[in-house]
Amino acid sequence: MAGMLVALACGKPAPPPPVAEGATRVGVPAEATALGNELFELVDRAVEYRGARMGQPPEALRDLGLDSLTPTTARLLTGTAPIAFTATVRQPGAGLTACRATEDVLEQAALNEGRFTVECESAEGTRTYEVARPVAAPRK
Repeated sequence: MAGMLVALACGKPAPPPPVAEGATRVGVPAEATALGNELFELVDRAVEYRGARMGQPPEALRDLGLDSLTPTTARLLTGTAPIAFTATVRQPGAGLTACRATEDVLEQAALNEGRFTVECESAEGTRTYEVARPVAAPRK
């Protein structure tokens, strides 16, 4: 029986990565959720851009038609293979100063009911948080 399972598994891709082990699920700061969802949107747009241009990733936010500064954050494309972004709080308080995410967040969210991980910096150091996409309102 085990041999049959091994034979069936041959040639299949490895299972997708789970939401990161060790990621904090409880007590997630509101800033982590806000920055995480901003990063998710940036990654989503960048992956869509790459798909529409035969695998050519964006080289800057302006390629996506976006500004690097918002009223609350400074955004930076930090990698293209894999696509990665950092969002830094422009006027940090006592909480988080920045969060990072790669294109893995799209797969994590698709496989984990909208949950994905971001790595964030604060005065206490680096921590990984599990955040969730906002639930869409049901259509009428």
